[in-house]
Amino acid sequence: MGASSLDLAKRGIKDFLQTFGGEPFDKCDVLFQMISAVDPDQQSELFQYLCEIYGTIKPLEKETVPISVYSAQKDRLEEQYGDIVNSIIKTYSQQNNDEQVFYQTVWTLISESILFDTNAKRIFALYYILIDKRIPYFKIDESTLYSMSNDRFSELLHRSAREGQRIRYILKSDFSQKTQKASVLLNELGISLPASDDQEEINSYEIRLMQMVYILREMESDRLTSLLTRLGH
Repeated sequence: MGASSLDLAKRGIKDFLQTFGGEPFDKCDVLFQMISAVDPDQQSELFQYLCEIYGTIKPLEKETVPISVYSAQKDRLEEQYGDIVNSIIKTYSQQNNDEQVFYQTVWTLISESILFDTNAKRIFALYYILIDKRIPYFKIDESTLYSMSNDRFSELLHRSAREGQRIRYILKSDFSQKTQKASVLLNELGISLPASDDQEEINSYEIRLMQMVYILREMESDRLTSLLTRLGH
């Protein structure tokens, strides 16, 4: 049985991201055309697929993407529509709908809303969504949310001061690898190194280890952004 048109479109997007180097905005011009070319009922799913793999594929840069005819407008579009796109992501993220609903809603806004009534605006919106740290979107399991009163929080903050000092020390210490720092932090949270050579146990531990690495990377990225902001960049 042959591949469906949607599968072929997904493969086309993946091949494009793997092959072409160039500026993200210019790539988004091509990507928007690729999504718009499929059946309207499939576009939001293709948009979701793009959001989920964008940034995970290192391009071979066999070719350079052509400069978009709208490239010269990018800065002006950011001034006019950057905050609007940010507001859209924030609004629909906070609704915590299923992933499919989120992407379908956002894609409809990009492709059909009078807010984005030209291809230049639609391509910019796609570009600004793809480079946003809140993308890809995931529904949060609200049953895992835990809240406490301010008084209880203050009490626990005082009682756990020693643990807080240890965490801060670990975060400020130098390690030769991020995985080493991550493993020490996991141990502080009660997740110990595998006690045996059982591959399933090792795999499970390494997944937790990589989750902690991602947390550390995000923290470092946020610190760099804060520093650049203070320096006036």
